[in-house]
Amino acid sequence: MRILKMLSWIEMKTSMWPKYFFLLFLSSLLLFGCASKRFGKKAKEFDSAGLYVDAARMYYESVLANGNNIESKLGLQRNGQLVLAEKLELFKTQYNNNAYKDAVYAFLDAENYAKKVNDVGIKLIFPAENQVYFAEMKEHYLSARYQDAMQALDLEQFSGAELILAEVLSIDVAYKDAKQHWITAKYEPIYRNGIQYAENHLYRLAYYSFSEVMAGSPTYRDVVTRKADALQLATITIAVAPFVMPNQMEGPLSQAFQSKAIAALNNLDSPFFKVVIDNGVNSLVGSRLSSQKSVVSNYISQYSQLIKAKAVLLCRILKNVETTGVVIKNTKPGYLKREEEYVDSEGLKKKRVVYDKVQYHEHQQNNLAELQAEFSLIDVATGNVVVSDVVGMSLMSNVSYATYQGDIKNLVPGYWKTID
Repeated sequence: MRILKMLSWIEMKTSMWPKYFFLLFLSSLLLFGCASKRFGKKAKEFDSAGLYVDAARMYYESVLANGNNIESKLGLQRNGQLVLAEKLELFKTQYNNNAYKDAVYAFLDAENYAKKVNDVGIKLIFPAENQVYFAEMKEHYLSARYQDAMQALDLEQFSGAELILAEVLSIDVAYKDAKQHWITAKYEPIYRNGIQYAENHLYRLAYYSFSEVMAGSPTYRDVVTRKADALQLATITIAVAPFVMPNQMEGPLSQAFQSKAIAALNNLDSPFFKVVIDNGVNSLVGSRLSSQKSVVSNYISQYSQLIKAKAVLLCRILKNVETTGVVIKNTKPGYLKREEEYVDSEGLKKKRVVYDKVQYHEHQQNNLAELQAEFSLIDVATGNVVVSDVVGMSLMSNVSYATYQGDIKNLVPGYWKTID
C-alpha cells in the first residue's frame, strides 16, 4: 500500500514532465528495488548460516541499492558490528604483540570499514579507547619509518625515501615535516637533472625538467629563475627578411606570404621560437646583381652585433602559378515536370503530372594552384646556413555545375535516347 501511495505521489508531482522521463525514472526505481531485494535475500541466507562477514557484505549492497530497505539496514547494523568487532580484535592482538606496522594497518582497516558503512547511513559502535591504542602504535611505526626516510635522503636514495614518506603521509598527512621531505625526495632528482642538462647546453631538456618541478612545487629552491634562464637560452629568436619572388613587381603578394609565415612561427606549439622585429633585416632585399642571400650574409658579417635575433629567416618564392582549366560543356538529357488538366472517361476534369523531355548543360572545370619556396635559416653568430629546404605544395579545385534556360525548380535529371 505504501508503494502504491508513493508511486501515486510521484506521478502527480511529475505530471508536467514528458512521459518518457517519468517512465525512465519509474524503471530506475524498480530496477534498484529489485537489486536491493536480490541482495537482501542472499544476505538472509548467509545470516541464517552464521556467515556474518558474507551477510554484512550482501546487506551493504542491498542498502546501497535502496537506502529505504529497513530490513537490510537492520541486518547490516547487526552483522556489520560483528565484522567491525572482529577487525578491532585483530588490532588489539597486534597491539599486544607490539607489532607496530600490523597494528596500524589493522586499525586503519577497521576505521575504513566503519566509515564505509556509515556512508550508507549505518553508524557502528567504535570504542574510543581504540583511538588511544592506535595513536601509540602509529607513533612507534611512523617514527621508525621517518628515520628510515631521513637515512635514505642522507644517502641520496631519493626514490626509496619518496616511497617511505608517501606511506607516512598516507597514514598521517600532517606528520612532522614529512610533506616537505617528500617534496625534496620527489623533485630533487628532477631539479638536478635540469642543472646537468643546462651545464651540457641542453637547454630545452633543462627547461622541461624545471617546468616539472614547478608544476609540483612552485617555490622549490631557485627553480623559477633556472626555468626562466633555460627558456632564454633555449629560445631561438628569428628575424624574418623580406620574402622575394622571381618578379619583384609582385611585392604585395610576397608580403602576404611573409605575414603568413610569421603568423605560423608565432603559432608553433613550442616556447622555443620567437619572431622579433629587426629594422635592419627588414630592409634587406636582393637585386639582379646580388641575390638576397648574399645581401643578408654580407649584412650579418658586418653588423651581427646589432641584429636583435639569433637567426635570420630567408624565403625565395620559386614558383607561384595559377592554372585555369578549360570549361568542358556537356549536353545532358532530363525532364521538365508540369501539371496538365485532362478529362477522364466519366467526363470529370482532373490534373496529372507530365514529364517533358528537355536538355540542359553540365559544365566542368579543373583549376590548379602551385607554390614552391626555398627557405634558409642563417645563424647570426656564425653566419652559417643551419637549415635549408625547398617546400612545394599544390591545390586542385574541381568545379561542376549545370545550366538550364527554363524553369529550374521543376527540372529533373533523367535519361532518354531521342528527344522526339
